[in-house]
Formats: sequence, structure tokens, C-alpha cells
Amino acid sequence: MSDIVYLDHNATTPVAPQVLEAMLPWLREGFGNPTSAHPPGRAARDALARAQVAALIGAAPAETLFTASATEANNLALLGAAQALAAALRPDTVLVSIMHANNEVGTIQPIAELAALARVRGALFHCDAAQSAGKIQVDVDALGVDLLTLAGHKFRAPKGIGALYRRTGTPLAPILFGAAQEGGLRPGTENIPYAVGLGAAAALAAAHLPALAERLVGQRDRLHAELAAAISGLSLNGHRAERLPNTLSLAFPEVTGAALLARTPVLAASLGSACHAGEATVSGVLAAMGLAPARALGTVRLSLGAETTGAELATAAAALIAAWRALTGRAEATSSPR
Repeated sequence: MSDIVYLDHNATTPVAPQVLEAMLPWLREGFGNPTSAHPPGRAARDALARAQVAALIGAAPAETLFTASATEANNLALLGAAQALAAALRPDTVLVSIMHANNEVGTIQPIAELAALARVRGALFHCDAAQSAGKIQVDVDALGVDLLTLAGHKFRAPKGIGALYRRTGTPLAPILFGAAQEGGLRPGTENIPYAVGLGAAAALAAAHLPALAERLVGQRDRLHAELAAAISGLSLNGHRAERLPNTLSLAFPEVTGAALLARTPVLAASLGSACHAGEATVSGVLAAMGLAPARALGTVRLSLGAETTGAELATAAAALIAAWRALTGRAEATSSPR
């Protein structure tokens, strides 16, 4: 894939070399079951990188549960909390769940303010931070959340590993039943290599977060400016300032995003979230934002990552501009970002 410019990091990220190196010993010889009392089992148990994952979000290790994915973590948070609250359910009891950052347009929600409102009502607050962790600062105390979801493959860990933060004292019941791993909340033998990988990815993200975010903002904005200068009527979807540093959702006028990407085989990008890939329908997010169908169908999401280079962005910009001109029959034009 060296000849492909990959700008779909909100869908998934490549595994960082440091993460792979951390995982390999536990895929080779570190095969012990972490619930076993013998030395291989103790070694596996000690390898669980709970502290590294917790540190990324300002949590305590004991408040961090490993899951197979963000989807599982979301289910455990929502269904598990609902089951624990059932006996004490009152007409005014609610469980609030909001994404920290939208995966399609990158808009960041005011989680701290929303969580404070929920707390006044005595409600639990769950935040899906799958898109934000590793891209912007995520601190569970500053956000004021009771539950928070992480997805490893969104910040350079492999697919198949996630985590759920549960604030101490937050009521939660298991949704799967079996043994007593993960504090009795997530039965099943822990995936040691992938948990190690998640920890390594969390440590890598924490170490480079401020500098990486600053670089991504610069790259993202330069790409936007170059495209807007050549494509008259190009529109930005989402909040201009309060959005992820790597995300650029653009509506290309007079074309569909599908047609545009079909003419740019050098570019791997998305028409919206990965869940909508291949569908010739307006995404639920863009429809909820009130975008006109033509604008929504002309949208392409470009999401940058730690590996993205300036040369790759120049290639992507040139390809998109050439494709748009070919589809519309337009000559060169200039415009400023809207």
C-alpha cells in the first residue's frame, strides 16, 4: 500500500512499530493464562498494561477494564449500568451517553458541561471517547464522566482490544456471564498480547500528544487551504474550531463524494463514517446537521494520522483537485475557505 495515500485514520489506524514490538513476546512465548498461579500465569497477569491505559485518561488502574472492542465497552457501560439501576429506577432517572468527538466531522462536544447537568439530575454519564483518545487531551476527572470508552485501533493499537473506564463506586452489572475476570464484569481470559499493545499505544500517545496534535492541525489546515483555493464553493462540515485536529470533512460542489473518490485511486478516504461506506445515501450525522442532500452526498472525510507526511497531502490535494475539475469541466478557480 506504499503507493496509496491513507487519509482514513478515523476509520482505523496502522499499528505503530513500537506497539507491535511490545506485543510480539506475548504472541511467542508469553502464553500463560493470567488467572493461573504459576510463573507463566503471573507473568501474563503482570503484563496487563492497565496502568498505561489508565494514565492516558487520568484514571486509576483499578477503574480500567479491558474489552474486545469499543463496541463491547459501550454495551457494558450502557446495558450494565441500566441493569444495576433497575431496582432503584425513578421516573427522573436517566443514563446519558454522548460521543466526545464525532467520527465523521470531528466536532468535539462540551462533555464537562453536559456531565455536570446530568450530575445535578443524579444521572450517570457515559462518554464514548473512541475518536478523541490519543488525538486530544482526555481526562476523566476534568470531563466529570462516570464511564468512558476507548478503542485501541483508533490510536495505533490493533483491532480487537478496547477498554472501559468505570469511576469507583459507579454501579455496573456484567452483560456476559462466566468466570470472574476484570473484577467480575467481563468474563473470559484476557487477551494479553493485545492488552500489552493497547498499553504501549496509550503510552506512545500520551508521550507525543501535544506535539502531534499541533502538527496535525497545521497539516489539516494547509490541506484545506490548498483545496479551497482551487475548488470554488468548497464547504467545511462541522465546527471550525471545536473539532479533532486530524479531521477534515469537506463538501465538494457539483459532484458526489463517491464519484470523486472513484477518480482518485491514489487516495484512501471515506464518504462519512466507515459504517456508511459504499452506500449512496446521506449519512445520519450529516442529515441531522441539516445539510442539503446534494452537499451531504458531495462530502468526503479526510482524516490524518501520525504517519501522514506533507508529500502525501500534496499528492492527495493534487489528485482531488484534478478529479473535481475533470468531473465538473471547470478550469482553474480560486476561492477562500468558507
